Amino acid sequence: MKNRTLPPTIAKWAAKNQNRIDEIEMEFDESGEEHEGPWSAWCYLEPGYMCEIMGTHIIHESTVRMFMDATKHIIPCDCDDCERAMKEAA
Repeated sequence: MKNRTLPPTIAKWAAKNQNRIDEIEMEFDESGEEHEGPWSAWCYLEPGYMCEIMGTHIIHESTVRMFMDATKHIIPCDCDDCERAMKEAA
């Protein structure tokens, strides 16, 4: 990815999935340099969700295609951290 602006495809997905996203941003980092440019997308998921293929509550990818593929693997999460965060938020 080429700059700090969310690519349109990711921005559109984020708008439709606000309930699953805590924060989403672009970052200038070395991860992107091996793909489409020096920027990569970070998506921090809300408590109660995780990305199954990454095994984390974060999606971090350096191409739109890789990011969108990862979004297909967001699943409900009931780990201790998520349970605790959801109880604190209630």
